[in-house]
Amino acid sequence: MIDFVSFRLSNVNITDRSGRTCLHLSAYFGHYETAELLLGPDGEASVNHADKRDRTAAHWAAFRGHEDVLRLLQKHDADLTCRDKDGMTPLHAAAAATSQNGNGSPTNDLAAQVLLDAGADFLAANGVGNTPAHIACLNGQDQVLAILLARGASAVCSAANDQDEVPLHLAACGREGDACLRLLLQADSSAMNLHRRDGRTPLHLAALHGNFSCAMLLADAGAEVDARDVQGRTPLHLAARQGDAKVVDLLLSAGADPTARDRLGRAPLHLAALSGHQRCCRELVAIDGVDVNAKDAQGMTGLHLCAYRG
Repeated sequence: MIDFVSFRLSNVNITDRSGRTCLHLSAYFGHYETAELLLGPDGEASVNHADKRDRTAAHWAAFRGHEDVLRLLQKHDADLTCRDKDGMTPLHAAAAATSQNGNGSPTNDLAAQVLLDAGADFLAANGVGNTPAHIACLNGQDQVLAILLARGASAVCSAANDQDEVPLHLAACGREGDACLRLLLQADSSAMNLHRRDGRTPLHLAALHGNFSCAMLLADAGAEVDARDVQGRTPLHLAARQGDAKVVDLLLSAGADPTARDRLGRAPLHLAALSGHQRCCRELVAIDGVDVNAKDAQGMTGLHLCAYRG
């Protein structure tokens, strides 16, 4: 059918409302033969045509993990280093992909390899400073991350975005599991205590997001358990505020100070009380050295904060 239609269209580069051509759609869905026909001597499709977000067929093929289509586009002189309006290259798109194999594991490592072999910059920063490794960690693309680390582990692990976050910060959030964090720690653990702009370390973020496995990996690797953010809060403060008793237990076992005070003079117990987390409160008051009547900078105890919360 596409053969019949393509030769009767006045313009194979005609776009839909999003600015996408037939080639964009073929790349997105992985229709190799259709893309080949559109790019052939009679098709004359524009290989580098950009949609309204400045995304080309290469972006969509990379995002969906269609490495065969990427090779076809490369053969027809596609720009595999182009950027969309967010500064994302096709390699960023591959790292952000959601396509999966039957086991639920990302398969975009092959697409990423095609792009890297074609000269894609593995440290290219998008509009907010995120490299492909940042994007891979954010989306749990551990296989793509492994390929990027092979290009230069130290450079990948130390690259910081506009918020001074290195890939470890995003991996510690653990939205898609701990595989990326494991790879980063094995490759170069020197960044595990780096503070992003708000002062938070990867362990702060693991505690904030309630990611027990990531917090455990970081603690076992020797992360600083009493590191302070700009508010003077430790990972234990954040875990207590979130009411995550499991992470609280982990941090205490790793030597976290239950009496540490933030800039408001509040200990983890104050934050647990303010947030109404009874289990964390019970656990913290049972620790020797924790003063249940300790006052913050405003003279408020944990009980005051419970009353304040209601």
